[in-house]
Amino acid sequence: AKSYIDAGGRAVWNYIVFKHNQHQVKSAQKLSSDLGFRDFKYRSTGRFLNHHTMEEFNEWPVQNRQHQVEYVLQPTDLKEYKNKSIAFLPNLKKQYPNIDKYFANTEICCDALAGHKVAINASGLVLPCNMLNHNLSDARFRDPTVLPHSNHLSTVDGKNQVQTFIDQHGADNLNIHYRSLEQVFASSFWPALVSSWEYNTFPERLFECAMTCGKQFTKVWDQTKMTKTFFITGGNRGLGLHLVETFKGTSVSRAQGYDITKHAKEIAEISLDFDVFINNAFDGPPHEEWANFAQSQIYFAVYNAWKSAGKTGYIFNIGSSGSKSIVSPEPRFETYRVSKAALEHASKQGTQAFKQNDVPFKTTLITLDRLDTELSRSRAAWTGNGISLTDIGNFIQYATTVSANTVIEEATFYVNLDHKA
Repeated sequence: AKSYIDAGGRAVWNYIVFKHNQHQVKSAQKLSSDLGFRDFKYRSTGRFLNHHTMEEFNEWPVQNRQHQVEYVLQPTDLKEYKNKSIAFLPNLKKQYPNIDKYFANTEICCDALAGHKVAINASGLVLPCNMLNHNLSDARFRDPTVLPHSNHLSTVDGKNQVQTFIDQHGADNLNIHYRSLEQVFASSFWPALVSSWEYNTFPERLFECAMTCGKQFTKVWDQTKMTKTFFITGGNRGLGLHLVETFKGTSVSRAQGYDITKHAKEIAEISLDFDVFINNAFDGPPHEEWANFAQSQIYFAVYNAWKSAGKTGYIFNIGSSGSKSIVSPEPRFETYRVSKAALEHASKQGTQAFKQNDVPFKTTLITLDRLDTELSRSRAAWTGNGISLTDIGNFIQYATTVSANTVIEEATFYVNLDHKA
């Protein structure tokens, strides 16, 4: 590596974390810097997933050429290096006791489609990604006893599901040895693949797509620590949904069986596996009498859990400009304003805790005026102006990159409701 770098090569060190080397990550990172590596990335491997049982292996046997086991590899037991999706798997199974239902119903966020990417294999076959390619060549898809095994949904009547799907559209029609790229992309394969994601049954839906690019289980993309991981409450619509899509985040909501008024402890426990927690869900609707202070309670629970664990990271509390205006409680108290004001005060206390070196994580309050969402647009009071959700995401991204000794206490977004472009 040193010779390569000295000759002008731009090297990146991908460090796979196991139990036997988990104590050397930081020293390896320092060594990479000393040697002149362009970057150092530790990989939170997902290889210890048993695809048949959807549980984590305790160990992986390493064999010599005579198929004799010489030693075993074990997954890391340190939370900060665990694969986030595998760590989240027990919670996912609580939501879907029959895990097949998750794969049947999860939204598929295709990485290849989003990135306008394809993969051409050694045979000239053009496919969206290497995940479909490895279905064709990995031994476990021919022999399910080969580690890490294959899921029963990977086959249809004993045949590889991906291979069957390709054959339906003609493998030669996707091969650059027989077709031009223009002809390849004109194949019926591509629209049929996208349409398959709309199904909630197998084999109509491709299992590999649901397994790799399903919204809540992304072990492949969690392996390389290139970006921070995000955990967001209320990610099923509006701002929460936008942030989930922007940061490829994990979300919990009532739709998934998590109620912020009842499951604060459970949500706080899950949050320990992520770098960024966005406290977005509100327990309204704000005009209802039962709207209470669950958003503050969630923050208290996450704060306490992170403090006990000595965890670093970022907490963003989504507040409201409504908390800035004090109005008469007649004919009744506006619980939305009151609860958002409580969250504001609690959040700023958390900011002070970092400032005074009481905790290693940062808390930031994001105070928002009217948002540009489908809900806002549906209301009679909509004037054509609302805060862009993209601007909020951009701020969160910025706030996670400020100097290590700096924390942003509050960012307030106002909008000119009568603005004319």
